[in-house]
Amino acid sequence: MGGGPLVVAGAWAAGVAVAPAAGWALATEGGTLLALLAVAGVAGVCAALLRTAALRGASAGVAVVALLGLVVAIAEALDRPAARGPALVVAAGAVLVAGTRARLGETVTLVVAGLGAAGVGAGALLAADAPEPYLAVALTAAVTALLLAGREALAWTGLAVAVTAVWAWAGAADVRLLEAYTLPAAAAALTPAALGRRGSSWALLGPGLALALLPSLGLAVDAGGARPVVLAAAALAVVLAGTRGGRQAPLVIGAVTLLLLGVDALAPVAARLPRWVPIGAAGLALLWAGATWERRLTQLRDLRARYDALEPAPDPG
Repeated sequence: MGGGPLVVAGAWAAGVAVAPAAGWALATEGGTLLALLAVAGVAGVCAALLRTAALRGASAGVAVVALLGLVVAIAEALDRPAARGPALVVAAGAVLVAGTRARLGETVTLVVAGLGAAGVGAGALLAADAPEPYLAVALTAAVTALLLAGREALAWTGLAVAVTAVWAWAGAADVRLLEAYTLPAAAAALTPAALGRRGSSWALLGPGLALALLPSLGLAVDAGGARPVVLAAAALAVVLAGTRGGRQAPLVIGAVTLLLLGVDALAPVAARLPRWVPIGAAGLALLWAGATWERRLTQLRDLRARYDALEPAPDPG
């Protein structure tokens, strides 16, 4: 490694020597590709041989930017502008994984991983302007890179991107079923609970269960077909799971869904009855509640105590 500085100096001197040709390189398609390849190669050699952390990080950054620019330029040269986004995501994802997995030193890792993540985002934005399948492909590649990067924060980001990727694939296939969009989001929201995270069921399970049941409930009301039946079965399963596991959120959300489905199912029947029947039934119910008020109040307090006892105490650790 003793000749490392000389090699680095020679590499940069060669770059300076060919600087007058930069105008020609940028003016021609082939010249641009060769120039980007040369810059990436020279900067990569410098990043490998330099010993100063700041210079190594700067050289690595130049190499990554040139490499990602080369990928986009190749897509343009092949007259495939729609492929720029997915190609950039794949290349930047590989850079991101290499930056987080390889032992490059703290500074170089930060630069390479940061530019890789930025490249993934830029590729997704490029793909957003392309036809729908390209966006779905780009987001799927982004999910793969984020999950392989081996960082918890990136993995959670990958989970969110995965939901968007499913939506993109569904949109590309012209899927109009509401549950094709709400259920993947609900599954993502329930992932922390599935992984064993502890906490209130309203924080861990509430958002996911609400996404899974309530949008479908809005379509099931005043609708026939299989959706109300399937939704009722799912809500019943949620109620049973909440009762068995002693969690408030599943019990309440599932019960509310079942109650509203039941009211919607009974409303047409009640509408056909003579008006005095529901009025008389309501009056009798009020008389019964008034006559047994103290007993009903005791039962309500007991029910509230059982409900409060459902949620386990938070783990002090």
